[in-house]
Amino acid sequence: MHARSFVFLAAAILATATGHASNVGLSTIEQPVNLGTEADPSRIPLGPVPTESNYHYGRGPVITAPLPIIHGSIRWENGVELNQNLASVFGIEVDNHDLPHSPATIRLYKQPKPAYSPYSREQVLAATIHCLLRSNSGSPKAPIVLKITADDPADSPLAERYAGNYINSPDNHDGPPVEVTQVPDTVLETDANGVTWVVFPKVSRSAKSPRPPVFIPFRFGGEGAPDNPTWQLLPVWTGTERTRESSLEAIGRPHPLFYDCFQPGSGGPPEGNGMFATEPRGEIAGFDVNLAKERIEARLSYPQTDAETLSAIILSLVFSAAPTPENPLIVTLQTHHANPHPWFEAFEKCPGWQVTENNPNRGRSLEARFVWDAAQAKLANGAVPSGEIVRTGGGPLFIEVPNLPANEEPEEKNEAQSDAKTDES
Repeated sequence: MHARSFVFLAAAILATATGHASNVGLSTIEQPVNLGTEADPSRIPLGPVPTESNYHYGRGPVITAPLPIIHGSIRWENGVELNQNLASVFGIEVDNHDLPHSPATIRLYKQPKPAYSPYSREQVLAATIHCLLRSNSGSPKAPIVLKITADDPADSPLAERYAGNYINSPDNHDGPPVEVTQVPDTVLETDANGVTWVVFPKVSRSAKSPRPPVFIPFRFGGEGAPDNPTWQLLPVWTGTERTRESSLEAIGRPHPLFYDCFQPGSGGPPEGNGMFATEPRGEIAGFDVNLAKERIEARLSYPQTDAETLSAIILSLVFSAAPTPENPLIVTLQTHHANPHPWFEAFEKCPGWQVTENNPNRGRSLEARFVWDAAQAKLANGAVPSGEIVRTGGGPLFIEVPNLPANEEPEEKNEAQSDAKTDES
């Protein structure tokens, strides 16, 4: 990985844990995810959600704020659930302003447990505390002071067990390691897709795996953002009635879920999906996915955006679909014939892309084949004009367009060559 890239990506993961950003910026914070009846009782996924904030002020309550399901709903035998924040549906609320300089308070409301959920209130409380700790830093000299109040006397033992001082970082960045305060009976595991799970070792794992998320590209912004475009691969869990095809198609849909902690009354919150967050606003006439017998087919009709953002969308689709040599992903891009979109030339020159249609009546089409190497987290086949997926140790994955040295033109190279160069660095 490029040295400058690694520095930023590591900072992006730890930005909230190190205290403050440099200014108003777009970033993410985690919530415990409600998967309804598809949940595994032995583990809870932590899902990052987009936020806009000034110096990260006001983001704490987002951890337990309701999360409307944008793409579908959670169905169970006695009803429908539209809130995907597990803490919210369990009646758990975080209130903190400026950790560790002031205490954090978690309130346990007297609220019945959802009938469809396999979790206990204690499990969800533990997952919520992990979200709080992962978005802030507490040192021996300035620990995170956590206070817990319980409306129901039956929850008082939980308040007593989990309240206290939490330490998760040294006093100085270059200081010696410290003994981290543990959240009882939990461990953290990060899967191959970069999603972190709160695991309960004393609870038996479900025989059925939860449905996997799809990933949309969320672009960092504001004064603290890098000079070169960088997107976080943001996991999105679709509703229980969604097929795999319709779930993958969510990558080409707007994701207007954004917690504005800076100026919520401005009336113009940013868009979570990078495809639609450009200026002027991006759009696409069609984003259709078909799981054929021995291939995955995706057709993107008349996308209106720049080549970098379209590259990020395609990389998100490849990562989400995880195509193999036996079941590759075939991506088709369609544009106008007389007036092709600006991205067309960049993709036409990119290795692996071929013109498959050039008809005055139907327009022009490009096609490419993709295979994903999940073990190495890189493309095994296929390329995009700009951008590559990069992994940080034990954290989320990103799409990055590295900075080029002055006066250097981009090389025409495939993704495998790009990754080889990165490994050598």
